[in-house]
Amino acid sequence: MNSRMGRRHFLAASSTLALGAISSPAFAQQKLLGAKSAWWCWRGPNGDGTCDQTVSHSLQKDKMKWATPVPGRGHASATVTDGAIYLPTADKAQQTQSVLAFNRADGKPLWSQVIHRGGLNHKNHPKNTEATPTIAFDGERLFAVFFNADAIHLTALNPQGETLYQKTLGTYKPEKYPYGYAPSPIIYQNFVLVAAEYELEAYIVALDRATGNEIWRIKRPNNYSFSPPIVARTSGRDQLVISGANQVASYDL
Repeated sequence: MNSRMGRRHFLAASSTLALGAISSPAFAQQKLLGAKSAWWCWRGPNGDGTCDQTVSHSLQKDKMKWATPVPGRGHASATVTDGAIYLPTADKAQQTQSVLAFNRADGKPLWSQVIHRGGLNHKNHPKNTEATPTIAFDGERLFAVFFNADAIHLTALNPQGETLYQKTLGTYKPEKYPYGYAPSPIIYQNFVLVAAEYELEAYIVALDRATGNEIWRIKRPNNYSFSPPIVARTSGRDQLVISGANQVASYDL
């Protein structure tokens, strides 16, 4: 493995991310659970890459609080809580997919949990990784999604790294475009939502956050998409919107 590609560094600037009132229906539980300074999921608290207050930052060396090496490769965003930072990572040499936790204050490792050993897909786009989906956090549980052994799996962990449950969501064996997997899980009310789309089987599935039980499943056109769905309040109601299969589609929630 190329050492430059196989080892990352995570940097923390001297400023913090301050969040104001959260109005998005998908992430209202952050306000209810008292998150004061957090980035709990892909694209942040509002699901659109924004927060409600201006955030100052500096990447100057004298403004850095800490820097810490991150083993393996991954394209996921960091999931930030009041006390910790979580990242997925994959090590092709060791054939592992893992979740890592770091202390937010000083960057020191808190724990590392191997989720899958073996089963990493043998075909992938060179610019993709086996740890691309961002972890979602609901205040009690971390939700990590990995493409492993020709299937999509969701694993729920507590903030201490203990596995609560693991669910296989469906087969994923792309042949025409074997470029790996990318969609991040998203949180909506009591559900965790995951999309997987390729030419033989495409779906969006909703699981109960607490138990992992499947609540519903949407059959999607069998075509490719590497995007997660988003929840938007449009025309006075919550809608699940996804871009894929050569169309933009919306579903009632």
